[in-house]
Amino acid sequence: MTEDADASQLNFAAKLVDQQLIYVPKIGEIRSHPPQSQTSTATESKININTADISELQELSGIGAKKAQDIINYREENGHFKSVEELQEISGIGEKTVEKLKNLVTITID
Repeated sequence: MTEDADASQLNFAAKLVDQQLIYVPKIGEIRSHPPQSQTSTATESKININTADISELQELSGIGAKKAQDIINYREENGHFKSVEELQEISGIGEKTVEKLKNLVTITID
């Protein structure tokens, strides 16, 4: 990394995928979504719904700010998710949404 790289914006716990491109923003630069050309490698990494913050959850298809906050609230009130299907306990998340998310999320408990 360069001297002006903002390492605080990186998730050092994220699993890397072979040939994945990691963009490190400069200090003071606001983190944004990767350009379309980087999206294919970024989607190969699964998001851990037991540790993801609101912005990470919003990267998931069908999950906006409200549902992301609802996921975090549910996790704080009920503990770690034990299965992806448990997301259906959250109002507004149904079977179809869970089916779409199954290959995009993980439920690893640290």
